[in-house]
Amino acid sequence: MNNDDNGLTGYLDEQANLYHTTGQSAISDAVYDSLARTVGRVVVGAKDGRDTVKHNTPMLSLNNILTTGVCDQVETWEYTALSHWMSTVLSRLPMIRDSVWVIEPKLDGLAIRLNYVDGRLISAALRGDGVYGRDVTTVMVDSGIVPLEIDYRDAIEVRGEVNCAEGVFTALNTQLRDDGLKPYSNARNAVAGWMSSASPHLAICQFTLYDAMGISDCHVRNKEVCAGLGFTTAKTLGTFKLTDTLETITDIFTQSASQRSGSMTDCLWDGLVYKLDSHIDRLAIGGNDTAPMWAIAHKYPPSEATTVVVGITFTVGIDGRITPVCQCDPVEIGGVIVSECTLHSMHRLHDLNISVGDTVSITRNGDVIPHLHSVVYRPTTRMETADYAPKRCPSCQSVLETVGKHLYCENHEQCPSQELSRHLRFVSERGFNIDELGTERLKVVLQQGVLLGEGVSGWYSDGVEDRLATALNSATVARKIIGAFEVAKDKISLANYLYALYIPGCGYTLSKKLSYHVRSIQDILSMPNTQLMEITQLKEHAVIALKMQLMSSRIQEADHWMTVRGIIPKTQITTIRGSVVITGTLSQSRQAITAMLERYGYTTTTSVNQTTTAVICGDAPSMSKVNRAVKLNIPRWTESQLTEHLSTIHITE
Repeated sequence: MNNDDNGLTGYLDEQANLYHTTGQSAISDAVYDSLARTVGRVVVGAKDGRDTVKHNTPMLSLNNILTTGVCDQVETWEYTALSHWMSTVLSRLPMIRDSVWVIEPKLDGLAIRLNYVDGRLISAALRGDGVYGRDVTTVMVDSGIVPLEIDYRDAIEVRGEVNCAEGVFTALNTQLRDDGLKPYSNARNAVAGWMSSASPHLAICQFTLYDAMGISDCHVRNKEVCAGLGFTTAKTLGTFKLTDTLETITDIFTQSASQRSGSMTDCLWDGLVYKLDSHIDRLAIGGNDTAPMWAIAHKYPPSEATTVVVGITFTVGIDGRITPVCQCDPVEIGGVIVSECTLHSMHRLHDLNISVGDTVSITRNGDVIPHLHSVVYRPTTRMETADYAPKRCPSCQSVLETVGKHLYCENHEQCPSQELSRHLRFVSERGFNIDELGTERLKVVLQQGVLLGEGVSGWYSDGVEDRLATALNSATVARKIIGAFEVAKDKISLANYLYALYIPGCGYTLSKKLSYHVRSIQDILSMPNTQLMEITQLKEHAVIALKMQLMSSRIQEADHWMTVRGIIPKTQITTIRGSVVITGTLSQSRQAITAMLERYGYTTTTSVNQTTTAVICGDAPSMSKVNRAVKLNIPRWTESQLTEHLSTIHITE
């Protein structure tokens, strides 16, 4: 990232102080680390200013080993940095070549130390800047999450992370949403905020010990003793020596990835920690003012990074919506190079107040489209966001209209971008599934009038193959494309057909629901509104809007010519059996469960009411929904009970 300091160091100081005093830093750890690397900073820390105390031994941050690759595909992970660290330490410190290193999870929590004398807790403090930290003795005593007395007479100091198990945190956020309250953004910042305000929510947290001093020279032995005293200790995942093979470590590292997302009992892991088992060895090699040499953090590939905005452009969607797109300095996130990121709406562009030159945080999980999370730093000289707003459509130059939070091009039939988007949807996997047609070929088709202005039905018009061969300069390619359309003609389901035509307000899920109960578009139009409302779970105004879209000239003409040219979608009528509500986490995805229920004639809704047939309860269900079901005497099914119930229903394949 090309970015001069330009006040960035001061900004990082401000964010570190906010985090350590209030838990409300505007940026995540990953973003802080990314920005800090641009100015050569290592330590995250701040003096609290509120009853700070000095640590007997500094609580230093750890240096990091970074892993490259796709964050959720362990087979792509590269360990060059790990190999370099092992060889560097071995060459510089040959005296510890046979020393044992312990492997533990790097917990995503709030570092704290506890001091015990004569078996009683006498002091507790946050890490702060590593030398001084906030005194939180009273907060920890009141929290109930650490032992106040232990069966150990000598003075000892234990260090660990106050953290919130991900399952517990998710359940809390679910309850907050159900109660109409704002959920927390992430568990670690929530814990820091609770600690700062001495919130009762600390009671749902846990303290996980990762180090102890004053017991013995052996780290693993110290953890065993502390476990016997009532502490929860960090798991020992394995051990190694610097002379071992790289695979000794990487095998454990990749296996640990399955636990990184946390559970009902564990918080998130953001990597592993490698530390010397012997305290004598630790003292011998020491470290510097910022980090020890005897321990290091090995991070998983990131799903978040920072970069600089170099331009803002605008695209036109299938419905005419204008979407701003940030062009950025290329940055690797989870093994993928990202150079642009959509902002979804003009409102979001203004809400984030983004301008060229800003440093932004971009997240990406798995194969999900990159998401511009926030602006993390603004230079002193910048253009105002409002100056970027377009007045005319970038595709057809029509004057744009503001509708709610969005800008729209209302030239639906003539706008080249909207026409291209409709054809891309028509040939997509959920439409007619024509692999041979992509964006560039479709642009040529539309520019050269291959479809004679007939819209999507033009793919089945007379002479289309010859015109396509001329446009693409290839009879072979044209034959293959038209052949694919002929195959689709005999296989297309009504759900895919409805989706392919692009009916505003009717996505694939709604198309699928309709396909279980009707045989054609005309069936939908002739169906009473009340029946459509029951099938689709739409409000009456949405059902009326759907029918108006189906009666539009574009849909009616396309459906007419499709029928004339022999495209009769396949249907599968299903009996309506009721509606269910799904809450909690199930073994299958929510999408898979919903599809299965619809296949058996059940619709799904998000609220429990008198018409609800049953509530499907997974792990950590919403208690407000469960209580509502109890009040209305509505059956609550587990996933296994649902499966058993569906097995009694016979459906015609």
